[in-house]
Amino acid sequence: MKTRLLSMATSALAGVLVAFTGVTHAAPEVTLKFHHFLPPVSAPQKTMIEPWAKAVEKSSHGKIKIEIYPLCPWAVRRRS
Repeated sequence: MKTRLLSMATSALAGVLVAFTGVTHAAPEVTLKFHHFLPPVSAPQKTMIEPWAKAVEKSSHGKIKIEIYPLCPWAVRRRS
């Protein structure tokens, strides 16, 4: 009985120590692909899109990365 109680107490103490040691799970990193039809030297690209992508990466501590694809053919609406 004493050994069982001691074993349970030891297991509980080990669980508490693991919980409070600061062990954290790393959040998954995500890469988003942002495509648009504007050229890479356009004003919206330089003044809005690039700063926004950098701000997202900075505020997420590098866990969210945005790849920018200017002049992307998928972003152009085709006329039928």
